[in-house]
Amino acid sequence: MAEKEEAPAAAAHEGDAHPKKKKSKMLFLGLGGVLAGAAGLGVYMLVLKPSSAEAQAKKEEHPPEAAPEPKKDVIKLHVISMSRPVIVNLRTSHGTRYLKVNLAMEVNSAEVDKELVPEPSPPILDFLIEKFSNVDIPDVDNSPGRTRLKREIKDGINELLDLEKKGSITNVYFTEFVIQ
Repeated sequence: MAEKEEAPAAAAHEGDAHPKKKKSKMLFLGLGGVLAGAAGLGVYMLVLKPSSAEAQAKKEEHPPEAAPEPKKDVIKLHVISMSRPVIVNLRTSHGTRYLKVNLAMEVNSAEVDKELVPEPSPPILDFLIEKFSNVDIPDVDNSPGRTRLKREIKDGINELLDLEKKGSITNVYFTEFVIQ
């Protein structure tokens, strides 16, 4: 019977030894990973990373290239706002409804700027009044209709300016668009 009592005691000691092996193995692997990381960092800091003196020398040898000068052909766009709105009676309203529109125009040259500032010329104002007077509400109460109207205004004013060689209006913006 003494032999049977010793066997469970030995089995208990073997069970205790097994978790200790797992813990020591995990500790050894974790410690090895930390040491490998530290060694890699040390190699980088001592060997691979250039010192600040070396980096400064490289900057002096190869200074950054200066920004290229802007091309003289580059067209600078700027926006001109009309000083007063255009107010017209709508075509099918029999004088009971009106449209109030204020425009801003994007131009690509000073020559066009001179034609529109301080006030657009009488032919341009007349063109705008005629264009807006012939507007039907269903044509401009949606975004596609207003976009089409802007394009027609841009094209019409560019024809009146006849300054293709000197510049043109590149875009038209409605800064005020009121149907009453």
